[in-house]
Amino acid sequence: MKSWLSFANKHLALVFTIIMVWVMVIICFGIFFHAEHWKNVQGDNTFYVQTDMSNEEYKSDIQIKDEKKYFVLSGFCYKLNERVEKFDISVALKENGTDNYILIPTHLVIRNDLSRKENMTDKHGNFAMYDASGFETRIRKNRLLHNNKYKVYILYKSNNENTLIDTGESIPYE
Repeated sequence: MKSWLSFANKHLALVFTIIMVWVMVIICFGIFFHAEHWKNVQGDNTFYVQTDMSNEEYKSDIQIKDEKKYFVLSGFCYKLNERVEKFDISVALKENGTDNYILIPTHLVIRNDLSRKENMTDKHGNFAMYDASGFETRIRKNRLLHNNKYKVYILYKSNNENTLIDTGESIPYE
């Protein structure tokens, strides 16, 4: 009886270990391919489009690097003098000639230089923190249409406000 119980415990432990390894592989795979969770949205009145980049209300910057299989987009975006409780930054690509946007999630990048650069305090004397406004994402080239041009926007969501900021940049994919 004892040998059967020992045999069952060993197999149960082996099955549990195999299941846990597969769960970890699936989680890692999902994290690695985070940019695959794109959303296609129709252009409508859900966004306020900020096209005048000289406006002093928002500050943003974006760099686009063309790598072998990816476009890497990184930068920052924030609204001046706003106390942010919850926010999200996404990249929005608008296909040339359509009103469709592809929303691509980004990863947070800490930018310690931004708060010092602004050196701003709000009306209550609190130092405005812009350090958490950096972002980065990768766009797989094989997910884009060949011989097309995509206009690049930043979708800044905070405090029940959705603002689509025109970066003035585009990605030509040939």
